[in-house]
Amino acid sequence: MSEAVGSVFVVVIALAVVGVPVSYGILNVVTTNEILPLAVPLLFVPLATYRAFTTVLSGRANFALAEWALVANTTLKIVFQVAFVVLGFGIWGMVGGVAAGALLILPLVYRWIGVRPSIPSKDSLRSVARFSKWSIPRGFVGTGLSQMDVILLGWLAAAGAAGHYQVALKISMPAVFVSVRSTAG
Repeated sequence: MSEAVGSVFVVVIALAVVGVPVSYGILNVVTTNEILPLAVPLLFVPLATYRAFTTVLSGRANFALAEWALVANTTLKIVFQVAFVVLGFGIWGMVGGVAAGALLILPLVYRWIGVRPSIPSKDSLRSVARFSKWSIPRGFVGTGLSQMDVILLGWLAAAGAAGHYQVALKISMPAVFVSVRSTAG
């Protein structure tokens, strides 16, 4: 288990050193939007780190803690996004809220894992690579599709419009559950 946690740290460092510049370079070439080449790399490392550590956490004895981490992350993310957008940061407020939620919950997730990392062996890294060969592309596609409305709005309209849309969506989401519950009852 300590090598698995160590492998997560190795992958996170590799993402920060290689993934951030590569994603910036690609996005800088394929889009004229000034925000995407900066926002995507800024979100890349915190979200990948959060996802990797919660995956490890869900494999531990008390796997329900991964769900509690998700609840805490979502709550922090929404609170920070709303606060940052209300303060006038627009799309950067949305980006900052997502990053803040993930970064603030990571120490708790790491503590819940309860394993001190060790330097992984080549076999451990190969095992992680075999596992992630299919899960990483699936994660990219799933995340991209789930946020496609915000990405398109920010790209086609304006960053501020995407930020306001996302805040309005987050604020109105509880109303959807109330209306579904009242019509079902």
